[in-house]
Amino acid sequence: MDDLLRRLFGRTDRPRAAHPLDREASSTGDVSPRPAGEGSASIAPPIMSRVLAIIHNPTALSGKPVQVAYGWNDPDRLAAQYLKDVREASYGIVNYEIVDRIEVTDPVRGRNIAKKFFNTRTDPPPPPDVKVRRGAKCNDADGPPCHPQGGGGDDCVDTSCGFITVEVANFFGPVTCTVSAQGGGVLGTVNLPDNSKLETDLYFGVTGNWVKASCDGPSGTSETGSFDWPN
Repeated sequence: MDDLLRRLFGRTDRPRAAHPLDREASSTGDVSPRPAGEGSASIAPPIMSRVLAIIHNPTALSGKPVQVAYGWNDPDRLAAQYLKDVREASYGIVNYEIVDRIEVTDPVRGRNIAKKFFNTRTDPPPPPDVKVRRGAKCNDADGPPCHPQGGGGDDCVDTSCGFITVEVANFFGPVTCTVSAQGGGVLGTVNLPDNSKLETDLYFGVTGNWVKASCDGPSGTSETGSFDWPN
């Protein structure tokens, strides 16, 4: 069998070429992009294609449409789900709009063709969303420390000190966020999967000052979330 596969398709032990959207996740949850040279082809911009849907639904011997007679699934619902699956699998790049629908009720004799016009498009991808919040509180004077002792970093001793939590959604792929704070500059960078929430090891403690996360995902998606630090 191995010899047959080699003759048909060439070598079978050749590793798969990396896809530009591939990511490797480490044991810590890091989903940073592969280094350049490992599938670093450019990612296409989103596209929308207009298509025609043809539904074959002839009449059964019982006189009912076969979809009803045999309990087949609703083709319109299946088509809508397919459009959604393609959009999600392509990270929002491939989008279809069904601009015409033809239902064929008697394909053998070419009669009784009911043509229905409607416009069913995939909903536009929801915009990316970033939320920044304070997570667990910390204090380097009299509470759970904000950073390991002797591990570097400034002590945070205000009663408002806490870890920064970042939540992302609708990026259709791994996300990299740069976290900064008013008066503190850039605090660090974090990587997280799409549609996830992460309490980072970054901390802050100045009531009323803003903390923001500027996040980037595949296909040029980007968004920034900002949060005024609480008491």
